[in-house]
Amino acid sequence: MAIRRKRLKFHPSLKSYPSRLVKRALLLGLLFFISLGGAALARGPETTSSRSVSIRYNLEPGQVMTYLQNLDFQITLVDNPAAKFRVSLVWLVKTAVTSRDGDRTNLVTQYNLKSKDIYGKKELEAILGQEEARNILLPYEQASPVYIWNFSTNDRGKILDGSYNFIQSFSFVNNSMSQIFELPEGQLENGQAYEVGGEAGVKVNYLGETSRPPYDLYYFTGLHPAGLIIYLINKQLGVPDKLEYTVHYSAAGQNREEKFSLLLAGVQKNQLTELYKDPEIKVAVLKAALTDNNLPISTDLVQELLESKDTELEILAASTCALRGLPPGLNLKPYLKTKNPEVRFNLAKALYLYGGDSGPMQELLTSSDDYLKERAQAFLQRSNYVLADEDRQLYSTLRDWFYNSGPEIPPELKNLPVEKLRRLVNFLKPDGQRQNGFFKFFLSDSDEDLKRPYYLYLPDDYDPAENFPLIIYLGMGEGRGDLSLLSFYSALKLDNHLSRYILLVPQAFGHWWDKEVETAVKRTWRQVFNSYSLDTNRIYLAGSSNGGIGTIYYATTFPDRLAALAENMGFPMVEPNNFDLNSDLSKLGNLLNSEVLMAHGLADDNITPEGDKKAFDYLKKNDIEVYFKTFEEKKHNIDPADIIHLITGIFDRSVRNPFPARIKMILTDPQYLQSYWIKVTEYESLPAEVEAEVKHNDINLVTRNIKALRLYLDETLIDFTQPVKIIINGRAGFQGWLEPSPDSLLLSVREKDDPAMGSCAILDLAMPD
Repeated sequence: MAIRRKRLKFHPSLKSYPSRLVKRALLLGLLFFISLGGAALARGPETTSSRSVSIRYNLEPGQVMTYLQNLDFQITLVDNPAAKFRVSLVWLVKTAVTSRDGDRTNLVTQYNLKSKDIYGKKELEAILGQEEARNILLPYEQASPVYIWNFSTNDRGKILDGSYNFIQSFSFVNNSMSQIFELPEGQLENGQAYEVGGEAGVKVNYLGETSRPPYDLYYFTGLHPAGLIIYLINKQLGVPDKLEYTVHYSAAGQNREEKFSLLLAGVQKNQLTELYKDPEIKVAVLKAALTDNNLPISTDLVQELLESKDTELEILAASTCALRGLPPGLNLKPYLKTKNPEVRFNLAKALYLYGGDSGPMQELLTSSDDYLKERAQAFLQRSNYVLADEDRQLYSTLRDWFYNSGPEIPPELKNLPVEKLRRLVNFLKPDGQRQNGFFKFFLSDSDEDLKRPYYLYLPDDYDPAENFPLIIYLGMGEGRGDLSLLSFYSALKLDNHLSRYILLVPQAFGHWWDKEVETAVKRTWRQVFNSYSLDTNRIYLAGSSNGGIGTIYYATTFPDRLAALAENMGFPMVEPNNFDLNSDLSKLGNLLNSEVLMAHGLADDNITPEGDKKAFDYLKKNDIEVYFKTFEEKKHNIDPADIIHLITGIFDRSVRNPFPARIKMILTDPQYLQSYWIKVTEYESLPAEVEAEVKHNDINLVTRNIKALRLYLDETLIDFTQPVKIIINGRAGFQGWLEPSPDSLLLSVREKDDPAMGSCAILDLAMPD
C-alpha cells in the first residue's frame, strides 16, 4: 500500500467512562461551591426562587471589563507517549464597549500576555530532535505579547459578525466551550436545560442564582464531550463573571489535559478617548478604529507604534493612516525611509489619498522591491480610488450585474466600446466593507455545513477598494480548520508575511477529495470570492498530508484558477482514492502553466515519498516548473514552518497568466470541462484530451474524444486586426476574422466568474470529420 490509513478523529474523545465523568462532574461542582466561599454554600441555587427569569448582558459604551485568563495544558503525543510537555499561558484581558446600535454592541478586546511557561522542552527535544520539537512548540513560543479580538454581539452574547478569537486556536475545545456565553432567547427556570450549537454542541443547565457578596450570580453548567463547564454571570453588572473547565481529550494526534479559567477582576466606565491612555487596551481600540469611522484616532499612539520597531505594530499604525487619514500634526515623510515594505506602501497610500502628494507612490513604481513595485502598480491601475468620476455610475451598474443580477446584460453596458468596458471590468470587486482580523463562518446551519466551517484571516490593511492575493491552506489529519489556521498563520508570522496575503483555511471533516468535502470547498470559494476583493491572478493553494493530496487533486482538476501550489507530504492522487504508484500521471500535465513546490520526508512511513518522486520526474520531463524539497531524516512530520520560505518564495513571484499560449487539458470528470480559454462543450467519452498552442494568430488544437469546443479569445492572445487560423487534429477548423464585442466580454466574465478571464471574442467549434 502506498498510504497507511488511520482512522480520522475529529471531535475530542472522552478519556473516561460515563460513570467516571459523572464523578468528575460532581467533584468539580463541589470544588466550585467551595471556591464561592461560605456565603455561597449557605445560599446555593436550591435556596433561590423558582420563578422564571430573562437573563441578558448589560453592555454600555465606555464600559471596560478586566479579566484574568489562564490556559494550562499537558500534551502527550499519541504515537510517542514518552514525548510530552506542558504549557501555561496567562493573560490580562481588557474588553471595552465602543458603541451600540440597536441590538448590536461593538466591543474591543486586548489580550496582554503576562506569563508564558513551557515545561519539558529539553526532554521533548531529546526524544524528537530539535527541529521537530521546535515545530510542535512554535505556536506557543511565538505567542504574541498582545492579541486583539474585536467583535459585535447582541444582548444574548451571540456573535453577529463571524469574528473569531484567535486565542482559541491554542486549544482544540475552547471555541466550543465558549458557546456557553450565548444565552437562549426566552426565559429560564431553575434546572432548565438547553443546547447551544456549533461543530460540537454544548448541553447547558441553568441552576438558578447564587451569591458571592456583594454580588449575585447566575449559575450555569455545560456538558461538552470533553468535560464539564462552569459559567457565572454577574447579575448586578450584567457581564460574564467566571468561566472554567478541566477536560481530557484526544485530537490531532495529541492527548490533552487542559485547564482553563476566565475570572472577572473589575468593571469601570471610561470616555473612549481615555482608552488610548491605557496600554492594556489602546492597541485594540486603534485596531477597531480601522473599520469604525466613529472611533477617534490617537496621533500620539500612531507615532508611538510607527517608532516601536515591532513589525506588526508598525503595520497597524501605517494601516491606520491609509484607511482613516493623516493623524493631525504627524509628519509621515520621515517614516517613508523604513525598511518595512508594508509600512512604506501604506504611508505612501495615505499621502496619496489624504495629503495630495502622489510622489511617494510614484517612487514605489521604480522600487527594487518587487512587492512595493507591484502593489503600487496595482493600486494606481486597479484600485477604486483611481476610477474616473464619470465612470462610477457605469461601474456601479457593472458590479451590480456581475455580483447580484440575472443573466440579462444592462443596455448601457452592451453599447459600450470594448476598450472602455475592458477598463471597467479590470476594476471589478465586491462592494465590501473594511474588515481585518480573524473570522469563522459556516456556509449554512445544516448538519453537514456545521461540520465544515471555514476560517479567514484579513490583514490590517485590507481595503475593499484594492485587490489582495489569497492563500488557501488545506490541513493535515482530519483537516481541522482551527489547528491548520494556527499552524500556517504561525509559519507566515515566522516568515514576516502576515500582511501580504488573505489566508483562507477550510475544514474537511474527512478526506479533502470526498465528494461532500469537495462540494463544500467549491461553495466556500464562491462565498469568499463574492465577499472579498481578491486578485484572481494571485490565488495560491497549499496543503499538508491529507491536504497535500487534496492540493494535487484540486490543482489538476481546475488548474486555471491557481497561480502556484505547494504540496507537502502528499501523493499524486489525480483521481479520488487512487493511490496506486503505477497509476497514470498524465493528468499532472494540466499543471503546465503553474509553478509547483513539493516537499517530503524520505523516511516517511505514513505516506510514501515514492509518489512525489514519480510526480516530480513526470513534471520535470514535461517542462513544468517544479521544485522538490526532500528531508533525509524526516518522517511524516514536515511542518509548514519548515518550508514556509520556499512557499512564500514561489507565491510571491507567481502570477497567473489567464491566457497562456500553451494549454494541456486531460478531463476525467464531467463537472470540470474547461481550463483557461478552452471549454469542452461536447465529448464522446472520458477521459478526453485537448492540447492547444497559439503562435501569432495560428491556433493548433490536438484533441481526443472531443466533439465540440468553445474558445474564449482575447487581445493578449491574438491580434484582432489580422485573420485567425485554427487547425484541429491536422485539419482546417476555422479561418477568418473575429470581431471583439462587449457581449462576448460580459458573457465570458459571468461564465468564468472571474473578471481577469474575460475575453472579447467567443468562438464555437465542432471537430472536423
